[in-house]
Amino acid sequence: MASGNVHSLGSQLVACWLTIRVHFDAFRLFPVRYLTAAKWWVLRKRLRARGQFAPLLSKSPRAYELWAMRETRSRRARHQTVSCPILALVQANDDPAALQSTLDSLAATGIDYLIVPPTIEGAPGAGVAKIDLVTKPWLLPIRAGDRVASEAGAAYATAIAAADPVCRVIYADDDRLDRWGRRVDPHFKPDWNYELHSHHDILTGACIVRTEPADLVEAAQQADWPAALVEAGRRLGSVTHLRAVLHHRRTRPAAPLHIAHSTARRRGQGVAGLSGSNTIANSALRAAQSGSSAGASGGASGSETSKIRSHSAAASATVPVSRWRIANAANARRRASPIAISPAATS
Repeated sequence: MASGNVHSLGSQLVACWLTIRVHFDAFRLFPVRYLTAAKWWVLRKRLRARGQFAPLLSKSPRAYELWAMRETRSRRARHQTVSCPILALVQANDDPAALQSTLDSLAATGIDYLIVPPTIEGAPGAGVAKIDLVTKPWLLPIRAGDRVASEAGAAYATAIAAADPVCRVIYADDDRLDRWGRRVDPHFKPDWNYELHSHHDILTGACIVRTEPADLVEAAQQADWPAALVEAGRRLGSVTHLRAVLHHRRTRPAAPLHIAHSTARRRGQGVAGLSGSNTIANSALRAAQSGSSAGASGGASGSETSKIRSHSAAASATVPVSRWRIANAANARRRASPIAISPAATS
C-alpha cells in the first residue's frame, strides 16, 4: 500500500513538472500569444483561452510525453485486469539489454512470451511445437527492444472479446522510443485500409494475429517471419483497429523497395509523356503566333486556321496545363487582326 502511494505521488510530481515545462516552452516560443491567452484565462474567458493555448502548448517537445502520461492513467481506469489469451513471440537479437527490456514490459502486462533465437534458418520452426494454439490462439510478434504498454494485455483482451469471429488481426497505434527511452513520434493510424498498408506496413510489430498451425509453420521458414505471419493472418480474415497507443518501438519498418522503384518508373514515364505533349503544345503555339502575324497583314487563310485548331485540339487533349498558352496565343491573334472602319465613320 505504501509503495503504491509513493508511486502515485511520483507520477503526480512528474506530471506537474511536465506541465510546467510545456507551458514554459510555449511562452519561450510565442511570448505575446501566450500572454494573450493567459489574459483571457484570468478574465474567466476559459473557452477562448483554451482555444489559444492549445496550438501553443502543442509546439513543446514535451507535449506528447505529457499527453501520453495522462492517457495511460485514464486507460488503466477503463481496462480491468483480465486473463490475456496472447502469446508473444520475441525476435531476439545480439543486445541482451534490449531483450530484457522487452521481456520486462511483457511480464508487467501479463502476456506470456516465447523467445525466438536470432538464427534465420529453422529458428521459429523449432519453437512452433511449444505453442499451444488451443489455449493461446493469438500471437504477438515483437522485436527485442520494443516495449508494450502496461495495459496492453487488458486492452487486447477486451478487443478480442468484442471482435468478429472472422477477425484474424488486431492492430494498435504506436510511438517510438528515443535513445533516452522517452516516447516520441506517435503514429495514430487510420482504420484498416489495404491500399495504405501496401505502401507502408502498419501491422507488423504492432498487432496480434490468429493463424492456423500450417500457416505458422510456413511463416517460420521465412527470413522475415513476423511479416510473413501477419500476412498469413490477414489473408485468412478481417483486420480490426484498436485505437490506443499500445506499442513503443525502437524502429519502424520502411516502405517496400519495389514500391519505390515502381514509383520512380511511373514518374519517369510521366516526364517522358509530358515532354512529348509539350512538343505538340509548342508547335500549336508557334502556329498560332504565325497566324497572328498573318492576320495583322490581311487575315489567316482557311488552311492555317484549320491547322491551328487541329494543333490546339491535340494539345488540349494531351496537356491540360498548356491550354492557357494556346488561349493566350489565340487572343493575341484576334487582337492583332485589323478592324475594318468605314470611311463614313471617319468623316
